Amino acid sequence: MGGTLLDQGVTVKTLYPAEAEDVALPLPDAPESVLDGTSTIWVVVDGSGA
Repeated sequence: MGGTLLDQGVTVKTLYPAEAEDVALPLPDAPESVLDGTSTIWVVVDGSGA
């Protein structure tokens, strides 16, 4: 897939269908292009394939 992994976050419990949870991902050392919105950020949910 390519790209650079910035960090990882997890939920506090297993989520079942129709459930949701906000997961914050602080990026204190994020590149300026991420902070100013000129870079596109992709998010993978359940990247483990579980």
